Amino acid sequence: MAVNKKSNAPKIIFILSMVVVVYWTVVTQLNLSGIKNFDVVFEILWLPMLAGLFGLLITTLVLTIIKKFNLRSLYLYSFLILLAAILWFTFG
Repeated sequence: MAVNKKSNAPKIIFILSMVVVVYWTVVTQLNLSGIKNFDVVFEILWLPMLAGLFGLLITTLVLTIIKKFNLRSLYLYSFLILLAAILWFTFG
């Protein structure tokens, strides 16, 4: 995937990262097991969101390295947010 300066890929990856982190934050922090419809949505989405969590982490790491750790890149911020979320969910 060639990424040029006018590409929307950094914004899309950043938004997807935020959606995945918000999903896992809601699932782990709130007790929503009594809500029937939420259980169905959780059962449908947990595997794609788990794949998204680790898949986006690896993707953003690779793209950050390709961009040579540019501090203005959204890839770096997406990587840091995903890494912080994984560490928080694991050790928090």
